[in-house]
Amino acid sequence: MNEHGPYCDERVSFSSSEYNAGFSVSLYIDGGIRSVAALESLNKALDRPFGTVRLAVRALTWALHQDGYLIEFRPTRSDTWNAISEPKFDADSCYRVLPKAGLPMYDTAPESHDDF
Repeated sequence: MNEHGPYCDERVSFSSSEYNAGFSVSLYIDGGIRSVAALESLNKALDRPFGTVRLAVRALTWALHQDGYLIEFRPTRSDTWNAISEPKFDADSCYRVLPKAGLPMYDTAPESHDDF
């Protein structure tokens, strides 16, 4: 045990870029994705089989689904999107996030550097 408590080990270093990117996920969950540009950026990052999408993007997608954003999916070799109420987030399928019902969307994000 140290001055930070019984569960803190100062030898553990959280330097993974995926871990650090996860901190920014809470900003989107708390405030919602309110700009068309942010949603387009997220969906561009999702435009590949889900298993190959960066961890922070997968986490954000799941969290937004939990927060009421609608999710659509398509098999990797299909161009047809299908609405789904309970996505399985299969590694071989593609997903996209739709605007949340009742949440205002803006054409641009205020001073945002969305880079998923």
